[in-house]
Amino acid sequence: MRLPTHTKSMEALKTLETPVKWQELFVNRSPFRLLYSLQILNWLLRDGDETQSGPEWSMRFVENSGLDYLLSLLIMRDTCANDDGENIMNSQQNSITKRACLGLLLKVISYFAVGM
Repeated sequence: MRLPTHTKSMEALKTLETPVKWQELFVNRSPFRLLYSLQILNWLLRDGDETQSGPEWSMRFVENSGLDYLLSLLIMRDTCANDDGENIMNSQQNSITKRACLGLLLKVISYFAVGM
């Protein structure tokens, strides 16, 4: 990543300490936080970092039910919901952030579907 990443967010995703609190890592009520976490996740899957490879980390992610949680985000009615109850799937006003959330969520899920 080009800009410095929030250390706490990065470490929480990198370490995946069990039990992983997916609801805290991927906050589905806040489109901006969800998008930020998905960007970190995408970076970890594609590039990894100096301490571990992307494929190694992705196996740990799947073993800790991370993929299951992402699929539930995609299916859930409250994905990226705001206070008015609008969500990413049926929102009348599809903001750029919500569409970016959905696009990156699909991109990350496709990483696992196509093959790590």
